[in-house]
Amino acid sequence: FGSTLFILGFLNLLYAIFLIIKKRKVSIFYAIIALLIYIPFIYLFNEYSDEIIPFSIPRWMVSGNITLYVGTFLMPTIAYSLFIIVIRLTSKNKKHNAWMNFLAAIAVPLCWYLFFQLILPLWQPVESNFSTHAFLIFLISGTLLFLFFVIRGVFILATKKGALWKKYELGWKIPITILFPLLGLALNNGLLSNFNSFDNSSGLFGNFNDPWFYIIAVINGVLICLPNRPNIKYQIFLFIGRNITFAYSLYFFIVFLPFLPLSVIAIIIIGTGFLMLTPLLLFIIHIQELTENFSLLKKHLSANILRIISIASFLVIPICLTTLYKSDQNTLKETLNYIYNPNYSKQYSIDQNSLSKPINNAKQHKEKRHGEIFNGRKTTLSSSFYNWMVLG
Repeated sequence: FGSTLFILGFLNLLYAIFLIIKKRKVSIFYAIIALLIYIPFIYLFNEYSDEIIPFSIPRWMVSGNITLYVGTFLMPTIAYSLFIIVIRLTSKNKKHNAWMNFLAAIAVPLCWYLFFQLILPLWQPVESNFSTHAFLIFLISGTLLFLFFVIRGVFILATKKGALWKKYELGWKIPITILFPLLGLALNNGLLSNFNSFDNSSGLFGNFNDPWFYIIAVINGVLICLPNRPNIKYQIFLFIGRNITFAYSLYFFIVFLPFLPLSVIAIIIIGTGFLMLTPLLLFIIHIQELTENFSLLKKHLSANILRIISIASFLVIPICLTTLYKSDQNTLKETLNYIYNPNYSKQYSIDQNSLSKPINNAKQHKEKRHGEIFNGRKTTLSSSFYNWMVLG
């Protein structure tokens, strides 16, 4: 699997260099081929994951959930391929109806519901592996269709230039960028359900209980909903603000990508599964708003200056997190020196709140179980970075 992934990465690099030299756009055929390659790769990796990392290896010796991370870091390629297909099949010269795409997307879980209610009870028992593989292929195909129509519908809405759409765009922007993210966080953290009934420091998909998740969600949504105006200072402020919070949108987009196939099932079972699509929809709208910002500012500033501003702004949140983690690392080192190599001529002042974080993370790291996907006590990706930086 490692060799295959290396070859795929190398081929992608060659294709990217070819496109840059020839100054061409990504072909729809690349997107289709990528889907046909990466989806089976993830499927087969999960199928043989127990052989790749056998039960005999203690879980605390494995860095993070490898199976989940394979999906986390390969799913962006699949999502990118879907974006390319949507863009290539949605010509700007033709009128497209967003609501027809949303209706088509709704039809997918509806068909699944009818299948489970009417056809599945009549399904004749066959060889177990065949039934499992057939169901998973059906699940993957249906999910791709569902996501295609959802992405296409949102893309059409986000690129609408008509006066009527611009006048009432807050009617769909506010729910997607502010309301749904807050509802999703509340649902995950057990404020609207009993998913984390065991304690208040966990969630269904991760520990997102920190108030900053809610605060940044509101700020991010407000910045996206603010209208674009010709004032240059206002545009620069908006561009910087949106780039700072883009790290937030990108983070949740990457974290929830592996769970997107579950969104269709969740919609059928509990109805609130549509909230799992929020990071995807938010990401699309955020990208579109940044693109418009960039186009407007290019009339006044060079593209290179805008790229520098964009990168510097984007790094604000990661740098803040790294600084906080560095503080915890220093506290832990100071505590260990105090215990094992005390300097009696020095007066120690240890932050107990800061010290509790690495201790709790160390305990959770040793409590990992084989095949654990939903680790509600950890903050996905962020916890792994924290363990690497603070715990070494």
